[in-house]
Amino acid sequence: MKTVFLKYAIVLWVTILPAMALPVRFLAWDGNISGRDLKVLSGEEGKKIEGLNQTRKTAPYRVAVGDDHIVYLQAADRKDAEGKPVVLRIPILPNVKEPLILLLPNPNEPSGITGIPFEDSSDGFKFGSFRMLNMTKGQLGCAFGKDRKVLKPRGSEDFAPGGTTPTPIAFVGPARPKDPLFTSVWTPDPDIRNLVIIAPGTDPRLGPLAIKIVPESRVDFEMQQSLNSDKESNAN
Repeated sequence: MKTVFLKYAIVLWVTILPAMALPVRFLAWDGNISGRDLKVLSGEEGKKIEGLNQTRKTAPYRVAVGDDHIVYLQAADRKDAEGKPVVLRIPILPNVKEPLILLLPNPNEPSGITGIPFEDSSDGFKFGSFRMLNMTKGQLGCAFGKDRKVLKPRGSEDFAPGGTTPTPIAFVGPARPKDPLFTSVWTPDPDIRNLVIIAPGTDPRLGPLAIKIVPESRVDFEMQQSLNSDKESNAN
């Protein structure tokens, strides 16, 4: 009975409360997540998340959020005790204007998923820069060229090395700051912004960190913006 009431309350909340629509994009951590049957709820109906992928962000979905800034996802492939699809709540910070929600596997959640939102607007995430997302449980130090920053757990920092010169990068842990956990050389591009996700490694042969880089070109971004504008114009 409580579950039925909760689901009714969610639909009622989304339907009648004053809401602000946010352009929300999604990114899967791995192939298991990208293969899930997920819907984003906005209003009375849900929209299937199309194109969910581990190497590319989805197109933006206009999602109505109320004063509590929560995005609701429905896992159509996971059922509760009453046989209803499980609903996942993802809180969004009020100052986030264009959320990117990273979807990670979590066996402790009824949906099997954890959703972690980050700001993805081009105002804060400039082309030519690298946004580092720390998905480990501890702090990481990042040295990228001349820049040095601390990445808090589930926190992010932007690095803008500038130019197109190959630049050394290293991640270190607080216990052994002189013993890098990961080193490489990355080349910035003024027309590409790179989302870098740092997670605990699962393969000892590859080191203690797993690094996923999701590039987005200025051309692709502007094309998507144009498509969104056309859709909004046609809807009006």
